[in-house]
Amino acid sequence: MGFDAAAEAHRKWKRQLRNARTGGEGLDPDPVCREDPCALGRWLYADGRQRWGKRPGFTERVDGHKASHQAACEIVKPIHTRQNQEAARRMDNPQGEFNRRSRAVVSELNRAKYALRR
Repeated sequence: MGFDAAAEAHRKWKRQLRNARTGGEGLDPDPVCREDPCALGRWLYADGRQRWGKRPGFTERVDGHKASHQAACEIVKPIHTRQNQEAARRMDNPQGEFNRRSRAVVSELNRAKYALRR
């Protein structure tokens, strides 16, 4: 699993949410609201768990990833029902749940990249 690719995929989702909110292509809430369809989620629940599941911090990484999807879900649902102002309020707040979780996932990916090399 490429941690840099996973971090970039996460940032891409953020751009897709912003694009959907401003009238671009719509997003299906189901894959956004679940943590297992994305590449990182598939890795965490399969190869990652098998290889690294007993290492300290692995459960927290899984929980953090899940929480980031839950926060994204709280944005995509209003977008899906055309409540773009609510989505904007949640997405544009730098200290809001979505942005905090988003930063945490990328930070955790960077930490994991270096920790797992040891």
